[in-house]
Amino acid sequence: MQKIGLGCGHDRNYILSTSLQLTVLFFRDLNKLEDGIGEKVVLYVHFIGAFLGSLILALVKGWELALICLISLPVTAIIMGIVAFLSAKLSKNELDAYAKAGSIAEEVLGSIRTVVAFGGEKKEIERLVKSKSHKQRKTLLYRVIHTNLTKINLFL
Repeated sequence: MQKIGLGCGHDRNYILSTSLQLTVLFFRDLNKLEDGIGEKVVLYVHFIGAFLGSLILALVKGWELALICLISLPVTAIIMGIVAFLSAKLSKNELDAYAKAGSIAEEVLGSIRTVVAFGGEKKEIERLVKSKSHKQRKTLLYRVIHTNLTKINLFL
């Protein structure tokens, strides 16, 4: 049986296997995207619609009270923006701290015989604690600010 060329230098089986691999990779990435977004878009649209509907209803039924309540809206939006920024920064700092501590632990465990042979256990423990303590102070500060801003926002 003779293989039929497709004019591009590859046989049909190669083309089918690479297109199948491409399809598998595409759907795998699509699943990752779906896991990342999930229901967030639907919830966002739902809550924006509920907010706008409630705002219109409030302005129709009692516009004076609605306008007074809307005074706090810009302050709330600013505080929530700051909270979101601090949350992202806090998450990044924690991930960096865990990555650094993990690399130190992996390095030490990979050469545990050498560390024990030269009596470097205390030095390695100090290095691990030192790498974590600096990030923990920053993380604690961000958590205090984040918590207080959230409480202020709930008060408004």
